[in-house]
Amino acid sequence: MVKSKAKEVLVMNKPVTSFTLIALICATTLAVTHSLTEKQIEDNRKNFALQQLAQVLPNANERIIKLRPNSTVYSSLLESKQTGNILPLSTSQGYNGYISGWLAIDLNRRVRGIRIVEHSETPGIGDVIETTKSRWIDQFLGQEPDSAIFELKLDQGSFDHVSGATITTRALTRAIGKTLTNAPQSLPASPVVVETADD
Repeated sequence: MVKSKAKEVLVMNKPVTSFTLIALICATTLAVTHSLTEKQIEDNRKNFALQQLAQVLPNANERIIKLRPNSTVYSSLLESKQTGNILPLSTSQGYNGYISGWLAIDLNRRVRGIRIVEHSETPGIGDVIETTKSRWIDQFLGQEPDSAIFELKLDQGSFDHVSGATITTRALTRAIGKTLTNAPQSLPASPVVVETADD
């Protein structure tokens, strides 16, 4: 009887051992794949962000330069003359969390362009913040820090919302206002060319 119970335990442990071995192989494969592709994924993310950076400017002939090695602020130049700056734009208050992009301003802090680089908003609803999906974001063009109240009209502000995407449009409107208002602290007196978006 003792022998049959030992045999029974051994037979029951075979599938557990097999599943454990399969799980270990899968986990190892995932870890190796992640380590092999991590750099490529990060490079692709940076390249996409730089492509969006170039698209934020209305004039395709403008050159984009990074102001300082560790800075996230860029400057735009046309024929060696500074035309404005490009600032990182972000909020964690989107419907599904983090939204990031670029805000281009002229030397008088007027909005020249906005591009969203990354978000997790609901496709077909919250993705109205992308210029390929909607022109909603164009209502900010030409705005200055003091020219509007950077809230939605339903919050007694100056900007339209999109029905079904109120949280998303509210978060981005506030982020644009905050970035624009804080812009003077982000802009250096004279840019130093460190790298270009073309590199």
